[in-house]
Amino acid sequence: MNKDHSSFVLAEQKNKMMPSEIYSPPHYGIPHPGLYAHTPRPTTRQRRQKVVLRASIEAIELVILALIMFICIRSVVQNYVVMGDSMQPNFESGQFLVVNRLAYKSINTSWLPEFAEFEHSFGKPQVGEVVVFPRGGETGYDLIKRVVATGGQSIMMIDGVIYLDGRILTDPQVVRSGSGSWGPVVVPDGFVFVLGDNRSNSMDSRIFGPVSETMLVGRVDLRYWPLNSVNRISHSLD
Repeated sequence: MNKDHSSFVLAEQKNKMMPSEIYSPPHYGIPHPGLYAHTPRPTTRQRRQKVVLRASIEAIELVILALIMFICIRSVVQNYVVMGDSMQPNFESGQFLVVNRLAYKSINTSWLPEFAEFEHSFGKPQVGEVVVFPRGGETGYDLIKRVVATGGQSIMMIDGVIYLDGRILTDPQVVRSGSGSWGPVVVPDGFVFVLGDNRSNSMDSRIFGPVSETMLVGRVDLRYWPLNSVNRISHSLD
């Protein structure tokens, strides 16, 4: 065997032993011929389907986000439309109101482990506050009335004048009901006695009795329509 042939055999054996060290020249951004020869290019239909799929996913995400926001907002506030004249002169039929649903809610985490338990109440109904609660029965609509007495208080009417715990209830905002008389009524704890501001034309606690605080949807805090009557609701009887 000559010298040149021996060198060729050694070089071949070296290449087989160290294939990872075989040098491949750079292509400088130019793909190697045949590198993508077996990768099919997407057709126009496939590209269109991909665009439609992406748009559908984005639309579904937007709908889900909007639904979550709607549920969160509705758990805090709710809008109502006044129907009828039982709350005149302070509320007219057709006016739009915002009800604060958290006004009388409470949070109780007694179901959590002892170290995480706590209880918090956002508030209790007070005399003079305007509230919304379900009417019940077959109609199922909600009513808007004003709280005139809370749990433990005594209320009565003599010749159209309201007496709360034996004292005249100052209520210049209301339309009195002439010479009507009733009571006294002692409101149970956890209940409120409600009346319409238009005392002569209102279905209220004089008919269906005190309302449980747990039935209150919330407190009316804002009137936003019509624009010339936009304002925060006053809950004072003075």
